[in-house]
Amino acid sequence: MKTKFLMLVYLLGIQQLTAQNDKPVNQKTMNEYTLFFHYPAINYSDKQNEQLKQQWQAVLKNWKERDIYISANVYQPNAIIVEQNYSKETDFTSEGNFVGAIVKIKAANKDEAIILAKETPVFSVNGSVEIREERPRPNKTVPILFIDTFTVPDNAKADFLTRVKINRDLLKTLPGFIEDHAYEKTVGDGSFNYVTIAAWENEEAIENAKQQVMASYKKSGFDMPKFLKKNKIILHRATYKEIEN
Repeated sequence: MKTKFLMLVYLLGIQQLTAQNDKPVNQKTMNEYTLFFHYPAINYSDKQNEQLKQQWQAVLKNWKERDIYISANVYQPNAIIVEQNYSKETDFTSEGNFVGAIVKIKAANKDEAIILAKETPVFSVNGSVEIREERPRPNKTVPILFIDTFTVPDNAKADFLTRVKINRDLLKTLPGFIEDHAYEKTVGDGSFNYVTIAAWENEEAIENAKQQVMASYKKSGFDMPKFLKKNKIILHRATYKEIEN
């Protein structure tokens, strides 16, 4: 029996199926469950690895066809354990078990999730499955996007990007800010060549951000209209909200 410290042979089968998963998830009233697959710290033979690989591919293929499969992540057996005063790297051969994969599925309820977990090959090597359900997030907000599009001449690019960085650094400190992105056009039609997008929790957060930005301009003596006119920069600004299904 050949010693095996890495089970990536059969786990690779999970990754291949994950990459091919372009089918929509079942739109019925279903709950999302995360399955943590715990494998025992044993030496796996080539035969065991091959059997597990084939069994996993069959299970995930079946789940995809039933529209209950969402995604899968595969992990190396070794890990870094971090506690408050120290950290250490461990290998699964010296521990009781290890999480080899995490798979997300949809099921009607916990009992159905348990039945699905029992379809997997982890039990053939005396492993186990830990089932978790995502905790509901009350008062979930739909982010509002504040989008600016700019047409910036080449000779104004450096000054423009400096100002963009100043503004982005300020926005990240304000309440209600979620995230932001800035883009430069590389290919395509249209006159504008820069876009900045900031996501906010609500309209109130956007209005507050506008006031804070204007206060910052006043404090530093920066004149935005004058800056745009001097550098021949054209600005278009609008807010957007996601379309609900």
